[in-house]
Amino acid sequence: MAQRGAQPGNNNAAKSKVWEQALARAARPKDLEEIATVVVNAAKAGQQWAVQEIGNRLDGKPIQPMEHKVQTESPSLTDAYLAHVAAGGKPDEWKGTVQ
Repeated sequence: MAQRGAQPGNNNAAKSKVWEQALARAARPKDLEEIATVVVNAAKAGQQWAVQEIGNRLDGKPIQPMEHKVQTESPSLTDAYLAHVAAGGKPDEWKGTVQ
């Protein structure tokens, strides 16, 4: 069954839960402490991936910028195009040009 908001048949979230649950069972607090120490030591040694990982875990991942272009001017419609539509023609059947 798909998760709420997912496409029908999309079970990827359920697969992730299985992995998350297996990690939760296998990773003991002592193991996590050792892993955290390795990451902190790597960050101190200048490893950028470790610095980024610590930042992502403490502050959350930064928002990814998206470029979005919007056409603000609508095309001017020719008299021939308007006559075609007025005569019952469908806009996508128009073979002429719209400027």
